[in-house]
Amino acid sequence: MIKWINHTCFIVKDLEKSLVFYRDLLGMTVEREEFRDQGSAGSFGAALFGQEQVRYNMVYLGIGDMRHSCLLYTSAAADE
Repeated sequence: MIKWINHTCFIVKDLEKSLVFYRDLLGMTVEREEFRDQGSAGSFGAALFGQEQVRYNMVYLGIGDMRHSCLLYTSAAADE
């Protein structure tokens, strides 16, 4: 049984469906949401997604003293 977890990151295909699971089913609370548009090679998002320019939404969730974050890759910045 997991008793404590901190700073876990998941890349999800559907942020809304993931929020239904983590927030509504597991009872986690949304602590903050961010939209990031990182266009420089070597940035965290670019390195994570293997592209030089990325846009993604990040939702930080928590429950008690545990923290969790869900990522949603939305698009490569160059695609638009």
